[in-house]
Amino acid sequence: MSTNPDVERITYWIRLLHQRNAEAVARDFSPDLRAAMPAPLLQLSWDALTKKAGAFERVLSSTTDASGTDHLVRVRCAFAQSVREVMLEVALDHVGRIRGFFGHILTRNTALTQARVPSYANPGYFTERDVVIGHEPWLVGGTLTCPVWDGPFSGAVLVNTHRDRNGTGNIFRDLAWGLAANGVMVLRYDQNTVGHRDRDAYMGSIDGPGSATAPPLTVQDEILDDAVSALQRLRADPASNGHVFAVGHGLGAYLLPRLAQQCAGPLGFVSLFGHTRPAWEISLESVAHIITDNPSQLRAIQRIQDDLDRVGQGQYQDSERLAGQSGRYWSDLRDHHGQHRFAPDSPILAVHGSGDDTGGGIAEFERLKADLISCPRATFVLYPDLSYWLKAIERGYDPHRDQRRILQGPVDERLIYDLARWIRTTPVTV
Repeated sequence: MSTNPDVERITYWIRLLHQRNAEAVARDFSPDLRAAMPAPLLQLSWDALTKKAGAFERVLSSTTDASGTDHLVRVRCAFAQSVREVMLEVALDHVGRIRGFFGHILTRNTALTQARVPSYANPGYFTERDVVIGHEPWLVGGTLTCPVWDGPFSGAVLVNTHRDRNGTGNIFRDLAWGLAANGVMVLRYDQNTVGHRDRDAYMGSIDGPGSATAPPLTVQDEILDDAVSALQRLRADPASNGHVFAVGHGLGAYLLPRLAQQCAGPLGFVSLFGHTRPAWEISLESVAHIITDNPSQLRAIQRIQDDLDRVGQGQYQDSERLAGQSGRYWSDLRDHHGQHRFAPDSPILAVHGSGDDTGGGIAEFERLKADLISCPRATFVLYPDLSYWLKAIERGYDPHRDQRRILQGPVDERLIYDLARWIRTTPVTV
């Protein structure tokens, strides 16, 4: 056995997890980590690792990096079923409490070999590992994408309003790969209505999955709760330098001020095609841009427009379904509209494109600038020929008629490089 006392402690904690005694391990957590990763979540994450790698066998090697009174111990281990080693990373604070506890198999992510990789996302510059976020009983899967070189790193959480963790047109995947290849660690995750289809089907909540009597979901249940959990998870990661940014797109950007008031600790914010007008107004404009000659689709579009008109006028019941959501969902958005503001010292990057009027276009960008006039650390960037889906619009393309073709391209490299540079160089506190 190693004579390194830290490695001996880590080996002991591993044995406890193998015995399904995460509670004993969690007693050695720091308060921040205990809040971000309670014992059930720790055990679930460990079980997910051992399901792939098998049972722990032995420690192969270890390294220790000290930073002030804290230190990070990296332990390479052999597991029974893994053809490659497993890396465990354990961050310890000045009194020996665990500040971070993570493990991943040292193998290339198969998604990188199966997908079209954008030119700015060199697969040799980053690694990916599965993580779990959220709260019982609605835990969901996510992916942490991290640069390969020595940290610590500034980090970004991609606030998911797109259901799948990769986002519509793979925009979240491209953002994660591009940012990580340029020195920023990124956490993306599935919406909980993807991982828990009973919740989506019944719009269930506190009464549990499949309950027809449970109150319908709101953006708090569907989006904000998991975003808070993901931000806590990223901040607790051993590779994090504490500078964490919430990145929202469309509705996710609109919700950032509300998210800011629910998070402990300083945060930075990135608004991608954000808006200040109510979400139902933006949705109504977006529906109007749909181009089709199909009679049944035209009737469906008219029904959605009628629903959104009723939402805007407040002429509906919470128990109704309007434009694919419950009345309670829309009431929650109406109740909170304009009620939340960023702290004046918040670092904010607001991005828009002049090539697409989806999401309000340049007029909405100007409204956002006026709305953030009291935030001196806000930066505004307008890209020519950038679509709402963060893809470049080639000459001759129409952002509405040719949307499917535009979505097939990668996220614009100008945005990737500028966003990575801004996150790396912007402190979240003055």
